[in-house]
Amino acid sequence: MMTSALADSATMLRRNLKHMLRYPSMIAFMILMPVGFLLLFVYILGGTVGPAGVARWADRSAQDVHEQQQERHRHEHHEKGH
Repeated sequence: MMTSALADSATMLRRNLKHMLRYPSMIAFMILMPVGFLLLFVYILGGTVGPAGVARWADRSAQDVHEQQQERHRHEHHEKGH
C-alpha cells in the first residue's frame, strides 16, 4: 500500500517538474515573488510584519482613520454654515 502511494507521489513529482521546465517564467515567478514580498514588507513598509510591527501599523492606521473622520466632520460642518 505504501509503495503505491510513494510511486504515485514520484510520478506526480516528475510530471510537475517536467511541467515547470517547460515554463521557465513560472520558475522565475516562484522565486522572485517571495523575494519581492520580503523586500516590500521589510524595506518599503518599514518592517510592519511581526507582532510589534502589526501593533505599530494598527496604531498608525487607527490614528489615520480618526483624523479622516475629524476632517470629514469639519468639512460637513463648514458646508452647513454656508
